[in-house]
Amino acid sequence: IQIVKHSEIIENCYLPTFNSHVIESCLHKIPDLSEHYVYFNDDVLLLRKAQPIDFFTESGLVFGFISRATVPNSPKSSLDTPSIQAIKNARELIFNEFGVFLDKKFAHTFHPQLRSVAEFCEKKFSSSFDEFRENKFRHPTDILCTSFLNPCVAYITGKGLFARTRAWYFNIRDVSARHYYDALLSTKIESDGPLSVCVNDHLNLLGGNTYVEYEVGLAEFFAAYYPNPGPWEN
Repeated sequence: IQIVKHSEIIENCYLPTFNSHVIESCLHKIPDLSEHYVYFNDDVLLLRKAQPIDFFTESGLVFGFISRATVPNSPKSSLDTPSIQAIKNARELIFNEFGVFLDKKFAHTFHPQLRSVAEFCEKKFSSSFDEFRENKFRHPTDILCTSFLNPCVAYITGKGLFARTRAWYFNIRDVSARHYYDALLSTKIESDGPLSVCVNDHLNLLGGNTYVEYEVGLAEFFAAYYPNPGPWEN
């Protein structure tokens, strides 16, 4: 494990930043980063051993894992979530440059990337990047790079393919999480089970089926599914 400081990949004029969209737009600047790399959010976990072919083709093309959900085809609105606003901004850049309109969302899972594509996007859309990197917190002018702009540009320029992967997603604060834990444990030994899971943590704003002891449930699941600590763990 190598810890990378913001100051190593983000120019001082944009620091400090607390905007994940800005941070994600600079990941390709990590020193000695490979051309082929995979980006995980901190709530995305592998459930079984993965192979390079799970992320890239044998010829080096990058997979963009689309979901069944779509991006609203309406103009950007103040009612959109910050992520949807950032997607719509990226989609507009793509349409204006390539004349291609895309509306697929990408799955809540790992995001394979090509360093050359990220560098291309940063150069091609430099003025838009400079503008949104000024945002210390999420803002309507943000651009979603790792999970929209980069895979879409890779696809359009012949460096990537859209594909599917078995990825589960659920809210650990909802009582349904207990059923997901049971299902994941029961499929652990199966080779055709999901490759990843996103154990998302957000307040249940609609009320209702709130899992009061969600922290205990998550800890018990981790202890059961990952009983052996890695060499990097205390």
